[in-house]
This record gives sequence, C-alpha cells and structure tokens, in this order.
Amino acid sequence: MAEEISKGYQPGEVETQWYGRWVEAGCFRGEEKGDKPAYSIVIPPPNVTGILHLGHVLNNTIQDILVRRARMEGKEVLWLPGTDHAGIATQSKVEQKLRKEEGKTRRDLGREVFLEKVWEWKEEHGGIIIQQLKRLGCSCDWDRERFTMDAAYSRWISKIFVDLFAEGLIYRGKRMVNWCPKSLTALSDEEVIMKPQKSKLYYMRYRVAGEKDRWVEIATTRPETLMGDTAVAVHPKDERYADLIGKKVIRPFPEAEIPVVADDHIDPEFGTGVLKVTPAHDKNDFAIGQKNDLEIIDVFHPDGTLNAFGGPEFEGLDRFEARVKAAEKLDSMGQLVKVEDYENSVGFSERADVPIEPRISMQWFLKYPCVEEAAAAVANDEIHFRPDRWKKTFAHWMEGIQDWCISRQLWWGHQIPVWYRRDKAAELQARESLDAASAGDDIYVGIDPPGDADQWVRDEDVLDTWFSSWLWPFATMYDSDEESSATLRKFYPTTDLVTGPDIIFFWVARMIMAGFRWQGAAPFQNVFFTSIIRDKKGRKMSKQLGNSPDPLDLMAEFGADALRFGLMRIAPTGTDVKFDQDQIVEGRNFANKLWNAARYRQMQDGAVEARPVDLASLSIYSIDILARLDQLERDLALAYEDYRFNEIAQLLYDFWWSHYCDWYLESSKGDFFEEGDPAARASTLATMDLVLKRFLLLLHPFMPHITEELWEKLGFREDGDPDFLMQTTLPATGVLAGQDEEVIARARTTTRAVYESVGRARNLKAEYGLGANKNVKLIIDPEGGGFEEAAVFQRLVGAGEVLVSPGFAAEKGVPVALTPIGKIYLPLEGLIDVAAERARLGKELDKTRNELKKVNAKLSNENFVTRAPDEVIQEMKERQKHWQQRADELAKMMSNLGG
Repeated sequence: MAEEISKGYQPGEVETQWYGRWVEAGCFRGEEKGDKPAYSIVIPPPNVTGILHLGHVLNNTIQDILVRRARMEGKEVLWLPGTDHAGIATQSKVEQKLRKEEGKTRRDLGREVFLEKVWEWKEEHGGIIIQQLKRLGCSCDWDRERFTMDAAYSRWISKIFVDLFAEGLIYRGKRMVNWCPKSLTALSDEEVIMKPQKSKLYYMRYRVAGEKDRWVEIATTRPETLMGDTAVAVHPKDERYADLIGKKVIRPFPEAEIPVVADDHIDPEFGTGVLKVTPAHDKNDFAIGQKNDLEIIDVFHPDGTLNAFGGPEFEGLDRFEARVKAAEKLDSMGQLVKVEDYENSVGFSERADVPIEPRISMQWFLKYPCVEEAAAAVANDEIHFRPDRWKKTFAHWMEGIQDWCISRQLWWGHQIPVWYRRDKAAELQARESLDAASAGDDIYVGIDPPGDADQWVRDEDVLDTWFSSWLWPFATMYDSDEESSATLRKFYPTTDLVTGPDIIFFWVARMIMAGFRWQGAAPFQNVFFTSIIRDKKGRKMSKQLGNSPDPLDLMAEFGADALRFGLMRIAPTGTDVKFDQDQIVEGRNFANKLWNAARYRQMQDGAVEARPVDLASLSIYSIDILARLDQLERDLALAYEDYRFNEIAQLLYDFWWSHYCDWYLESSKGDFFEEGDPAARASTLATMDLVLKRFLLLLHPFMPHITEELWEKLGFREDGDPDFLMQTTLPATGVLAGQDEEVIARARTTTRAVYESVGRARNLKAEYGLGANKNVKLIIDPEGGGFEEAAVFQRLVGAGEVLVSPGFAAEKGVPVALTPIGKIYLPLEGLIDVAAERARLGKELDKTRNELKKVNAKLSNENFVTRAPDEVIQEMKERQKHWQQRADELAKMMSNLGG
C-alpha cells in the first residue's frame, strides 16, 4: 500500500530505520544450503580498534554494490565481515595507556595479565568501525562476523604453522631482519616503506696501519655505527685502492685495526669508492661480512640507543644524537673531511613511522608454498586483476620473492605453537638454526599444548598479523569442525575481492598461495584494486594536513546514500580519486531530485501501478524514455561486467536527471492539464510508474536506503513479491522487448529531432540575452512541410507563441537556427534594441579577433613552437580553436541582425 511522500527528504531518519528493518528480517543472511548460484566476497578486515575513513567508504561501498546487485540477480550471497587483531597497533595503544595511567610496562604486569588488559581494550574500543560500516549501509552477514583472534580461527593459524613446519617450509634462524626500534619487533620487507629523505653524507678518513701519513677517505650517512666497523671494502678492479686490499686501516674509535677487503658489489662511483663495513647494521655489509668471516659487533640496544660497544661517551644516546656526536668527535680528531647534503631513501616502519634498523636477530621464517601455482593463476587470468596493469607488479614480486619473517616480538597475537622441554629451553632457544629435521624430541610443535604442559616452555613470539589474514577467504568459513563446512562448500572460492593495491604483497599474493595450498583452488576469481583518495590538490589524505573529512560527519550532513553515490561518481577505475565535497553535495542533490520526482508522480491522480504498456497508446516521448530505460539496463550490465563503477553512477545520473526529469517529465506535463486527453494522461502515468519502478531497482545497489523508502511509499510491492526491494529480482527482459521495432525507431527519431531543436532554439534565445524570456515568439518553417509537436516544443523551449509556417519568408536581420525539424526564426522586434545589440556584438567581435591574433602570432613564431613544452603548444591550439569558433559565431549573429 502506498504512503504519502513528504515534501522534504530527511536521509538520517530514512537510513537508520531501513537498516534496522533489513537486519531484523535477516535480509543479509547467506544460506549455505540454498540451491541458488553462489556469490561470495570477504571483507578486507579492518583493524579492530580502527575508525572509518574515506578509503574504507570507497572500498566497502564497492563491495556493497557488488553484493546487492548479485542478490537482485537471483544469487545466494555471502558477504563475510570481520576485523583484524592488528598486533602492533593494538598492543602499542594498550602499552601507551598503561604507561600513562599506571606508570607500568607490559613486563611489569606479565604476559597473562597484560593480555587481559588488551582484551578489555578490545571489548571497549573494538567494533566501532563495524557500527560505522552499518551506518554506511553495508549488507554484510553479521551473524558470521569473524575476528582473527576467535578460537576457531586461531586454531586454523596453529594448524597452518604445524603443517608448514612439518613440510620443512618453516624454520628458525639468526638472520638480518628489519627491526622497529619503537615497536621492538621484527618486520617483513613488505612492512617497510621507503621514504625520500634529506640526509647528510659524511666524509671521514681512516689511517692506513703501518703507514705514517697515508689515509683512506670514506663517505657514509651513518657515522654513529662506525664503532661496529670490522672492515672497509673496495671494488677489486678499482685501481685507486688495489694495493690496499689485504692491508689494514685503523678505526678511529674505539681504536682498532680492521682489514681492507675486496667486493664486487662496491660502487666505485659512490662517495670515494670506499665502504665502511658494519655487518651488524646493514644487509649488504652483513653479506660482505659472511663472505670474509668478519666479526659482527652490534652497537645498538633494541630501542635504537647505543650499547656498551659504542663506548662510554656514546652509551645510552639515541642513534640520531649519536650521529651528531660521532661527527663532532671525528672533527675534533681531524678525521672529518667534509659534510654534504644528500638525498636518499630510508626504510620506515609502516606502523610506527620511524626509520627501521637492519638487525641480526633470531626469528622464524617461512618459505612460501605454491608460488608457481599463484603466479600462474594471475598470469593466465584464472584470477583476473582489475585494472589489468597490476599483473606486472604482482609477477615482478613473485619472481623475486624472499622468505617471510613471520615472528614478531609482541604478546598480542597468535603465539607461536612451539614448545621447548623446560630443562633444555635455554639451550634450544639459543640454537642458531631449527627446523623439522633438527627438532628432535625436546621440541614440540602442535595445535594443542603438549600433555605434560608444565614440563614445557612455549616460544614467546607471536606470528605476524598477516600470517593470520592470509587464511581469511577460507578459514573464516569454518565454525569449529575443521573437517567439514557447508559454508565453505557453498561459497568457496569467493567471487570477488576488493582491496587496495598497497597490500597486493602483504595480503593478496599470500592469500592466493594459501588458497592453493589448503583448499586446492584460488581463493577468488576477481581482484578489484581501488584507487587512493587524495584531496583536490592531489595530496594524500592525512590528519596532519587537515584534509581528511570524517565520513560520519559527511553522512550526518548529507546522508549515507549521498556519500556513496557522490564518491562513486568520482572514482575512476585505475587512477587516484581527487575528493571534492561538492560531489557529495551533488549526491544529496541527486537524492532530492529522485525524491521530488517520485513525489510529483504521487501528486497526480491515479494509483501507482507498474504494468506492461501498449505501444499504440504511448506518446513518442514515452516510447523514447522507455527505450532509453532498456538501453540503460543493457549499458549497466556491460559496465558491471567490467567493474566500471563510476561509469555506472554516471549512467544512472544522466538517465534520471537529464533524460527523465529534464526532458521526459517536462515534455509530458501537458498531459496533466485540465483540458488534457484522459487516455494520454493514463498512458503517461503508466510510463512514469514503469520507469520509476525499474529505475529504483537499478539504483538500489548505489543508494539502497532512499530506493527502499520510495519503493514502499509508492506501493510497488505486490502480493507474492518479496518483502523488500533489496530482495527483488531484476527483470530479465526490457520493457519494450518484443514490440514493433519500426514504431520505436520512428518515435525515437522524432523525439531526438524535437529535443535537439529545442536545444538550438534555447541557444538562439540565449545569444540575444533572451534565455529567461518566456514571451518570445518563434516561427518554425518545418522540414517536410509539417510539424505536429509544436505544443511540446513551445513548453520545452519556453516561448510565448510558436507558429508553424511552411515556407516562411523572414525579413532580413531576423535570427534563425537550422535544426532537425526545420528553420526556427526568432523575431526580435519589441524584444531588444537591434542597433545597440549590433554595437555590443561588434565590440565583442573586435576583442575576440584581437585574442585570436595574439594566439596566431605565437603559433606562427618558429622559435616559440620549437622551445615551448608540448602541453603549452596544445593549450595554445585549443585557445586558437576557441577564439576562432567564437569569432565565427559573433559574425553570424551580426549577419542575422543585418550587420
């Protein structure tokens, strides 16, 4: 039953009440035992303590569009939600709180008590982002919400570790890793972000041992590590230093003789061609040290302060303070030659945003499984990357893949399922290498703790957070029974993955390998990589710049549907999004346009009833809009196939705003006049109802709340229909399917001719400053001798009178427009001062010709053309075209006035 549509649209009230109704009715539930074809997608799990930002809005709006469209295509849909425990981020927040409120560290509390604090924090602050996603309208199956620390999911993590350890793919060893001195944990290569830095290059000199006045000059960005130097290295073919190879130089402090070694990896062009070798603090230096059996001296504490090996005057100093002091000491010793500005790239911890330290540490590593299968799946389009260009990035990483450092020195996370026999724990944990072949009976690796747990000590480290999330597409589909899952059988492999390209290595590649290893199949068919959202100036969004609006504020002001639709219109596939709040305003305006058009229909007498139409009873304008509706449905289907979401949004916008509201409704208003034909009125109402119903179905995935509200208000639900629009299946055929194609073609040709001619007549009025004047008289000399649409033409063009006069002979100076329906004349008598208008046009023409003359002069200047950048030349050519066209228009207008 229809309900009255209010005068103004209030999105907040509409959106919250509809979301509640959908959830209460179980509309988002994916039935694992249903017989409909499956569609599934897993949400990229946000941090459990995170809050919604515009990147989340873009990503989850796309997912919601896909799942809502799939439901309306008659598929059984599972959109599986969940959150990530975010090991480093969450533990850091709790540790900060602990220090601030209690003045304690996690070690003061002990592991068990500290983890209780983390769980308390998670319960208090976690899940906020889930509520925010619901506010956005995300139709996830919330009954299946997962958390990476859930018991069943955690069991899967342990199982994966045990499997890979048994296969010899997981091992423990002492290696150089990326170390975060702030979070005090190892990081994988993918968690290190290279950033350009303005550094200093320090030139210092070491004296050659045994030679009184011979020195070797060395360039370095890190004088604070020289206390750990155990050699200097040169290229074996560098003639400048050939005689030094095998000799020794004297390290300034602590003073010691260190050897000169040769290595092919030394760049003779960098600095002086001599490298200080600090095996404990640089990956390349570590490799040189291994080849030459050099001593390894670590001068840093884990937190980046210098230890006793740095010497008494440096011990306890921060590494950057030590850098300054080391340079000062070299200078005082006469061994600092010079300091230069130097730009280089420095690795930063992705989470802590501090420079990482290469550090030798005992860690657990993984040799990736199913690398070849994963690489082939993407290369052969078994998994289709969209945009396609990300295939090359993926392939490049897979070719050079390195073992994954999977251990983290944290307490919050999945503790490594390895136990050491208590009486030998210290010895076993100090062992420099450990794998399945060397484990023996004193090491236990298992899903469950050993039976005599008190006789064992568990490894303290936890697994990298990404080690849990690489199982997300399938481990989330299990409840407790690892052997069987109806959900997995129905919905795995998933259909789509929507994610950012910044985690193509962190997550996407690893999920593909895990899918092949444990499920024997790729985890998804398509991967859609979203764009990065930037501000209008092209800058990345950040709190520091103050250019990142709060999505909740935008939803409060404009509505969730407006935010979704506005953002999707400016989100081109494969390129960054330049966010402009004006587009969200446009989204609100579009919602208002839809609301008002639906209200206009309801204001007309007659029940709303979307029924099949009789072609013979339709006006040419009704036939045209229905044909455009059918074309819209076809265009949308093609755009959905190619994941062109911004194009879909624009197609919907153009159809409704321009074709339906601006043209069809305006052309049909005459049917509602008192003297109108009742049959024509009924036909137009039937067309409006059919368009409204179909359009609400098409728009729903983008703007779910307002479409559901109008569906109910207009009374489109009939007996036997689903309870909600979102459950309604899209029609299989167009509204004009099977109708007479020739009749449709003739109607559309005439309609296009009328609309195009209206546009030219409006332009003609505007050229003489009469755009808003509705009292003008227009005379049509029709093409072919007749024109039956004069009444509609007059209403659309905004004229006081329209005469159809075949063969009309206009007086000289009467402006005319050539149009598809014939010549349209605009008599100006009594409307403007012709002489004054001619003078005005003459002045503008002179100005235009002057501008054209300037542009032509530049483009004819060979010196300018050969030296100017291509974009400048192109801009000049476009200006030349613009001014020439304007000059021609003005000359024509003056000619029309008899000048």
